[in-house]
Amino acid sequence: MATFYALPGMTGWDDGTNFPGGNWALTSGGIGQPLIPTSNDAAVFDSNSGAGRAITTSSSGGSPTCASLTMLTSNPIRFNGGTILVRTSADFTSAAA
Repeated sequence: MATFYALPGMTGWDDGTNFPGGNWALTSGGIGQPLIPTSNDAAVFDSNSGAGRAITTSSSGGSPTCASLTMLTSNPIRFNGGTILVRTSADFTSAAA
């Protein structure tokens, strides 16, 4: 199991065109990786994930799936176009701006 952090400016769950390597990093604010969270991984949106983003959740492989989804940000993030399947837990905590 790995933890993936969304990068600022991402527009799609599995669209790696915004950053060299991809839209997900293995550390908060880190370098994009050519990987996406799977059903065994944690997905995190935090203060380094950017604000005002509309993220398309439809995926070329069906609905995105992750083991856990954590929202640790006061930044608005909107999910469009589909469902995110969360296998174990979801935590939506408003972090101080």
